[in-house]
Amino acid sequence: MNKNWQAIKQQLTEKEWLTNGYYRLRKQGEYYEFAFLQPGPCGDFMYHPQITVQEIANEPVPIKCFDNGGSSVQSFVRDESNQQQLNEIFEQLMQTYLEEKIGK
Repeated sequence: MNKNWQAIKQQLTEKEWLTNGYYRLRKQGEYYEFAFLQPGPCGDFMYHPQITVQEIANEPVPIKCFDNGGSSVQSFVRDESNQQQLNEIFEQLMQTYLEEKIGK
């Protein structure tokens, strides 16, 4: 996970259009917001998803997920019951970005 995260931090600037939406990495104090944004019906953007990441001992730890791009809105903060799900969503977002970036 850390290798992909470091590659993303080096490659992704504020916002980048790839395939069918924007990928964005934004530093917010001690946290990062890593998101895929799709154009919404009213000129806004839908997060599909947005992951808040904290680096702990130089390792990325996803701590929050918000996704309003699907049929139902998902929003949750990391705890014991959902940490695996949050890790999987974060891994998938990183993998998708890197695959689209390389294929561009």
